[in-house]
Amino acid sequence: MPTHPSKLTLPVVLTTTLLTTINTAIVNVALTGIRADLGFTAATVSWVVNGYLLTYGGLLIVGGRLGDVIGRRRAMLSGLAVFTIASAFAGFAWNPSGLIAARVIQGVGGALAAPAVLAIITHLYDGRARAKALSWFSVVLGVGLSLGMIAGGAVLQWLSWRWIFWLNVPVGAALFALILGAVPPMRAHQRHRLDLLGATLTTVSTVGLVLAFVQIAGAHTFDVTIGVSLAVAIVGLAGLVLRLRRAAEPLIPPALFTRPSAVGAYVANALQAGAMTGVVFFLSQLFSGSLGLAPLGVGALFLVFTAPQLASALSASRLVRAFGVRRLVTAGLSFSIVGLVLLAEAARTAEISALLIVAMALTGLGAGVVYLGVNLTVMSTVEPHFAGAASGLVQTSVQLGASVGIAVLVLVQSFSGTAGALLAAAIFLVIAIGAISVRDRTAAVTAPA
Repeated sequence: MPTHPSKLTLPVVLTTTLLTTINTAIVNVALTGIRADLGFTAATVSWVVNGYLLTYGGLLIVGGRLGDVIGRRRAMLSGLAVFTIASAFAGFAWNPSGLIAARVIQGVGGALAAPAVLAIITHLYDGRARAKALSWFSVVLGVGLSLGMIAGGAVLQWLSWRWIFWLNVPVGAALFALILGAVPPMRAHQRHRLDLLGATLTTVSTVGLVLAFVQIAGAHTFDVTIGVSLAVAIVGLAGLVLRLRRAAEPLIPPALFTRPSAVGAYVANALQAGAMTGVVFFLSQLFSGSLGLAPLGVGALFLVFTAPQLASALSASRLVRAFGVRRLVTAGLSFSIVGLVLLAEAARTAEISALLIVAMALTGLGAGVVYLGVNLTVMSTVEPHFAGAASGLVQTSVQLGASVGIAVLVLVQSFSGTAGALLAAAIFLVIAIGAISVRDRTAAVTAPA
């Protein structure tokens, strides 16, 4: 087996990230057909999306740390196998319960495979090569959500909703074979143990939070289920804090929180994810509802948002070397804020206008550089044996930010309309600028040479 990355290593691990990220959004465009075919009610069909989000978002930290313990390649292969098998079952689902169960298991597989990617990149690449690899990772993470909408629209134009899941099977099988040849086995020199109590408390906390805010977004009211979920999350979080102080090898190493800039990056990551999830959600509503576009038309129009996002993300590593992480992320967030303000104005007319196109392009252009800045800030100084846990924490901040953010924005929409919700998303990004501006006392994060 190779002990260094091959030319295939980065494309293979990034495709794994793309596969799991796309599946957080691709089902959204198929919910109408799924509901009609399987007999879902209006209240239960959202669990086709939420079932995946709960386990994927709730288990990312556990999956990341497990990769540190059993080896990153082994964790990725195990997760990919679970994800692929669950995808096949989802495609063959004959009733609502079967599909939701398959989506829950898909999330488990995704949560095990996804954190290994960032850990592998951190382990195998150094200096400028690492910056370039992180740039590509940020591209995939950033555009995966909107690509899911585009891919879903394309599949539904010519095939049934079942193919959204079945297409994962050959892709997953091919990736499994490629990973065996292209990714070297990686394990820490020291033996580590998985903190099972910490894993349980982490899962309870994150699942409770995600469930509560998913329910808030769907119900627009505060009910018993939401209250219980929040209470469980708070109790779990309190227990986790105590566990992290006492465990010999805590699931989330306290060292990941010692740098103020890293903590600020987690917060900015969550706020960015919440804002961009809102953009995708509200634009898909606008395009398919008010504008009456077919799924393929929705996907095509999303290219106005995705193409600038992709272009800026691909340029981000060069821009970091020229301007530094903090300045670049601040500029990107500022572009997106302007885009969201214009988008709020364009949403009032509910038509395809020049203002809508410019607003979407500006929002996407700014969004493309943020994830690279966060990844560089967090992963630039992390100890190699903590890389999996750090990766899981970075991606958990995305999932929690998306779940909490969309719940808040949907509530704002119920009072102030789509324009008000988009302005609220802009406020998220204003706060994110403050978070990413936090500096360490000893050293600033710089671009790799």
